[in-house]
Amino acid sequence: MARKELLEMVRQYVAQLSGDCADDAWHTLVELGPRALPHVIQAFEAECEPSAALALIRAASEYRIKDALPFFAALLVAQDDNIMTFSDPAGKFRTGRQSAKILRR
Repeated sequence: MARKELLEMVRQYVAQLSGDCADDAWHTLVELGPRALPHVIQAFEAECEPSAALALIRAASEYRIKDALPFFAALLVAQDDNIMTFSDPAGKFRTGRQSAKILRR
Protein backbone atom coordinates (compact mmCIF):
# COMPACT_ATOMS: atom_id res chain seq x y z
CA MET A 1 0.00 0.00 0.00
CA ALA A 2 1.39 3.39 -0.98
CA ARG A 3 2.02 6.01 1.70
CA LYS A 4 -0.56 8.40 0.26
CA GLU A 5 -3.17 5.64 0.15
CA LEU A 6 -2.38 4.74 3.77
CA LEU A 7 -2.75 8.38 4.82
CA GLU A 8 -6.15 8.60 3.12
CA MET A 9 -7.31 5.39 4.81
CA VAL A 10 -6.21 6.64 8.23
CA ARG A 11 -8.05 9.94 7.64
CA GLN A 12 -11.17 8.07 6.56
CA TYR A 13 -11.26 5.87 9.66
CA VAL A 14 -10.27 8.64 12.06
CA ALA A 15 -13.30 10.59 10.85
CA GLN A 16 -15.47 7.63 11.87
CA LEU A 17 -14.10 7.35 15.43
CA SER A 18 -16.77 9.67 16.79
CA GLY A 19 -19.71 8.04 15.01
CA ASP A 20 -21.76 4.88 15.01
CA CYS A 21 -18.97 2.92 13.33
CA ALA A 22 -16.30 3.93 15.86
CA ASP A 23 -15.51 0.37 16.93
CA ASP A 24 -15.12 -0.86 13.36
CA ALA A 25 -13.01 2.18 12.49
CA TRP A 26 -10.73 1.54 15.47
CA HIS A 27 -10.26 -2.10 14.50
CA THR A 28 -9.41 -1.09 10.95
CA LEU A 29 -6.83 1.43 12.17
CA VAL A 30 -5.23 -1.34 14.22
CA GLU A 31 -5.30 -3.71 11.24
CA LEU A 32 -3.49 -1.13 9.10
CA GLY A 33 -0.49 -1.98 11.24
CA PRO A 34 2.62 -0.16 12.41
CA ARG A 35 3.15 1.63 9.09
CA ALA A 36 0.11 3.73 10.02
CA LEU A 37 1.69 4.99 13.26
CA PRO A 38 2.98 8.35 11.93
CA HIS A 39 -0.47 9.10 10.48
CA VAL A 40 -2.24 8.00 13.66
CA ILE A 41 0.00 10.30 15.72
CA GLN A 42 -0.63 13.16 13.31
CA ALA A 43 -4.37 12.55 13.57
CA PHE A 44 -4.13 12.49 17.38
CA GLU A 45 -2.37 15.87 17.39
CA ALA A 46 -5.19 17.37 15.32
CA GLU A 47 -8.07 15.64 17.12
CA CYS A 48 -10.42 17.71 19.30
CA GLU A 49 -12.91 15.00 20.26
CA PRO A 50 -11.64 13.33 23.49
CA SER A 51 -13.11 9.90 22.73
CA ALA A 52 -11.52 9.87 19.27
CA ALA A 53 -8.18 11.01 20.69
CA LEU A 54 -8.26 8.19 23.23
CA ALA A 55 -9.16 5.70 20.49
CA LEU A 56 -6.09 6.85 18.55
CA ILE A 57 -3.89 6.30 21.61
CA ARG A 58 -5.34 2.82 21.99
CA ALA A 59 -4.73 2.08 18.31
CA ALA A 60 -1.10 3.25 18.57
CA SER A 61 -0.60 1.03 21.59
CA GLU A 62 -1.77 -2.00 19.63
CA TYR A 63 1.11 -1.64 17.17
CA ARG A 64 3.55 -2.55 19.97
CA ILE A 65 6.61 -1.04 18.32
CA LYS A 66 9.54 0.88 19.72
CA ASP A 67 8.83 3.80 17.38
CA ALA A 68 5.69 4.55 19.43
CA LEU A 69 7.58 5.14 22.69
CA PRO A 70 8.35 8.85 22.11
CA PHE A 71 4.63 9.40 21.47
CA PHE A 72 3.68 7.72 24.75
CA ALA A 73 6.46 9.49 26.65
CA ALA A 74 5.13 12.83 25.40
CA LEU A 75 1.64 11.88 26.57
CA LEU A 76 2.95 11.12 30.05
CA VAL A 77 4.87 14.39 30.27
CA ALA A 78 1.81 16.32 29.11
CA GLN A 79 -0.17 14.91 32.05
CA ASP A 80 -3.53 15.40 30.38
CA ASP A 81 -6.14 14.39 32.96
CA ASN A 82 -8.41 12.81 30.33
CA ILE A 83 -5.60 10.59 29.06
CA MET A 84 -4.30 9.63 32.49
CA THR A 85 -7.80 8.70 33.70
CA PHE A 86 -8.35 6.56 30.63
CA SER A 87 -5.02 4.77 30.82
CA ASP A 88 -5.07 4.24 34.58
CA PRO A 89 -8.61 4.31 36.01
CA ALA A 90 -7.42 2.91 39.36
CA GLY A 91 -4.68 5.51 39.74
CA LYS A 92 -1.96 2.92 40.34
CA PHE A 93 0.53 3.86 37.62
CA ARG A 94 3.25 6.45 37.89
CA THR A 95 2.57 9.60 35.97
CA GLY A 96 4.42 12.51 34.51
CA ARG A 97 8.15 12.91 34.19
CA GLN A 98 8.93 9.84 36.29
CA SER A 99 7.09 7.55 33.86
CA ALA A 100 8.63 9.26 30.85
CA LYS A 101 12.09 8.72 32.34
CA ILE A 102 11.36 5.01 32.80
CA LEU A 103 10.17 4.73 29.19
CA ARG A 104 13.42 6.25 27.91
CA ARG A 105 15.54 3.51 29.52
